[in-house]
Amino acid sequence: MDGKAVDKLVEEVRALIEERLRIKGRSLGQQLRRAGRLLPKRMQSEGRYLDQARVMTAHPTLGLMIDEARLRSAHERLVEHLKGIDPKEERKTRIIRIAAVVAF
Repeated sequence: MDGKAVDKLVEEVRALIEERLRIKGRSLGQQLRRAGRLLPKRMQSEGRYLDQARVMTAHPTLGLMIDEARLRSAHERLVEHLKGIDPKEERKTRIIRIAAVVAF
């Protein structure tokens, strides 16, 4: 898989993280670190694999070691999970939790 295809997959995930979780960053790795508990551990590891694959494509020999099936699987899982997040619902839930703590 060439670098442009991997960059396209990474950029799609980055855009979804920014849109759904409202987390900005210079790279996917930075966005994943900032996401913290907002993403399950499995999704974080999939995102790290995507970010690592993006770095590996810059090197000609390391680029050959990328498992394309795992890369596509990681991308699909992340996109599916991120598309399932409703930003408005998350915001309402956060406000309700804060109000419950204050009321208690």
